[in-house]
Amino acid sequence: MDDEWERDRLPGRLAGAFPLTGPLPGRIGSSAPELPRGALMLADEGCGIHVRLILDGPRRGEIWRLGPDWGGFVSVSAGFRDWYAGWLRRP
Repeated sequence: MDDEWERDRLPGRLAGAFPLTGPLPGRIGSSAPELPRGALMLADEGCGIHVRLILDGPRRGEIWRLGPDWGGFVSVSAGFRDWYAGWLRRP
């Protein structure tokens, strides 16, 4: 995931508008690197799956999970507080 953290530091990556207006379930494949524009990586869940906070657009403030090989890019929480509280309660 170090590559993903580095990509978030590229000029304009986080300032750009988040490109999705709705979930993109299923395998994404090669288009995955373009999707996280406007979304800050919060956590690495392993196996290439990571969680992002949407920074701009109609989905602003939502938490989405990106699993390009099989899970797609889908919303997992309406806001950071709920997601973080759930994360803290994990065993």
